[in-house]
Amino acid sequence: MQRCGEDEEEEEEEEEEEEDGGPESALLKSPFQLTAEDVYDISSVVGRDLLQLSAGPEVPAAAARLQFSMVRVLEMLEALVSEGSVAEEQLRMERDGLRAELDALRGRGAAGSAPQVRGAARGFRAALRFWAALRCEGGWERRARNSD
Repeated sequence: MQRCGEDEEEEEEEEEEEEDGGPESALLKSPFQLTAEDVYDISSVVGRDLLQLSAGPEVPAAAARLQFSMVRVLEMLEALVSEGSVAEEQLRMERDGLRAELDALRGRGAAGSAPQVRGAARGFRAALRFWAALRCEGGWERRARNSD
């Protein structure tokens, strides 16, 4: 015999599964919105289908579900790998652009424009101090609120 609290907990779990759409709903999400719980749900679905393949009269239906699950998991992995590759390439291009800009600035500095470089460095340091002061004093938030 179950206690009243256990019945309530089971009902809450069933309601959560119904609201979430069950573990199968994780397969319908975008790979970039998956959580750790979704990964566990996907493994649960795949594991359940594998068990049904090994024992039971519903082998064709289980095989079809497993095939769908595996194809979807592979699509998710492909999307994640592709997104990572694109981000890595963008970072590499940005780094190369910054290096070229730095080399150009160094070239101009070596060509006799040392006073200009020192003046720009002083201005840059002043801007950094200004932003640091705003951040430390909470001035950033105050100025944003006052400008509205």
